[in-house]
Amino acid sequence: TGMLRSVLLLLLCQFLLLVEICRTSAAAQASKEESVSQSAPSLLQVTLLYRHGERTPVHTFPLDPYKQLFRPYGSEQLLEEGVRQHFELGKYLRRRYWSLLPRRFNVTRMHVRSTDTDRTIMSAQANLAGLFPEQCSAAVDGAAQLPACYPVPIHTVPKPTDQLLKMSSPCPAYTRHWREFKLRPDGPYASAGRRFTWLSERARVGTGWRQGEPLGISELWKIADPIAVWRSLGLKLPDWVDRDVIAGLEELRHLKFAWKFSEPKLYGSRIGALMARLIGDMEARLAGRSNKILQVYSAHDSTVSAFLSAFGVFNNLQPPLAACAMLELYSDGEVRLFYRNATTTTNSSLSADPPLPMLIPFCQKPCLLSQLAKQMRKRGAHSDSGESMCELATDSSVSKTTVTTDSSSNAIFIVLFGLILCLAIALVITCWLWNKERQLRLECDSNMFANHISKTKDC
Repeated sequence: TGMLRSVLLLLLCQFLLLVEICRTSAAAQASKEESVSQSAPSLLQVTLLYRHGERTPVHTFPLDPYKQLFRPYGSEQLLEEGVRQHFELGKYLRRRYWSLLPRRFNVTRMHVRSTDTDRTIMSAQANLAGLFPEQCSAAVDGAAQLPACYPVPIHTVPKPTDQLLKMSSPCPAYTRHWREFKLRPDGPYASAGRRFTWLSERARVGTGWRQGEPLGISELWKIADPIAVWRSLGLKLPDWVDRDVIAGLEELRHLKFAWKFSEPKLYGSRIGALMARLIGDMEARLAGRSNKILQVYSAHDSTVSAFLSAFGVFNNLQPPLAACAMLELYSDGEVRLFYRNATTTTNSSLSADPPLPMLIPFCQKPCLLSQLAKQMRKRGAHSDSGESMCELATDSSVSKTTVTTDSSSNAIFIVLFGLILCLAIALVITCWLWNKERQLRLECDSNMFANHISKTKDC
């Protein structure tokens, strides 16, 4: 019984120690939060996601008057104007993040990823030339103001396997959801098809569209592409492209982006892998497991619109050329989102068009990274792999992301686990001692009974 009393006393002491550790940990965390709130948080990491610059048309049609004009450049290629747009954007980003970023690119602290298309890779090169001025020497032709720069590594993967940035890569889950959206009898897609019948008829004649081939909403989107490029470059429009046609094509172009990522199943199946990558990188940086201060993603209007839709801040307008989303991580765990949606090529315009702060509707300000990660999972906008997101083989560069905790939380967990293990061992020892004592009592009683019987027989 004395040994049992000692074991029980040991268990009580361990329990009191556990309570004291929890109390001390809570007090330390409160003190840490108070000290953080008293000092201004510092910027730890910036993630940039931008659309490429001005390009040649992706689509054409039989009566396209500018086929020969763009033939030397090739289809969907970056133009000199697009180079200037991103060079100026890079210079603006240099002014905005001068205190965080060195003047030369550092491969150990920065990473650049692009889709496997010429215009996004070239846009990234032009942007980095403006962002890191010491990579570049003075241009030979001062009037052109085009950079001559030491190359910066830009990473990419083939289009069919790029589940991170290429929104048109094979994705059965998205294809199924998008088809269901379009086939809704009273849905917006079907309604627009009926409303824009007049535009289809005029476009069929003006473009020389082959008779018998369908010309619905999807085809009108393709026709709108070269016309948008002509207007951006100031080219003369054909007579059939009047004010009504321009307005109709513009509305349809914006509706395309408003629809394609309008629901969690749509944006989640396309942007989930990128969101998991971004959150994982920020968690690693905040926990001190990564020294990355800059993550750059050069992509397309569809990537930017899906990204903003996942945050619940998309304005349902096609992101303009060189549009840029900026995700900032601070030392107190706060995440801030900004969106620069003005296409400019002059310094004066850049200073007049600052990025817009985006208030994330489902993440109360200050939006902490832990809260953002939790809400993104609830919204279905966080997938640990391309396979789970798209029902397709994952992009090998997208690693599974796990939620991490800081070192103090890990230490507390280890201590608690050790205490629980000690309690379990103490309980086992107590049971063994109690059983052993019971056996000894039974043997003693048995011996006493045997002695009593023996004395009785002697008498």
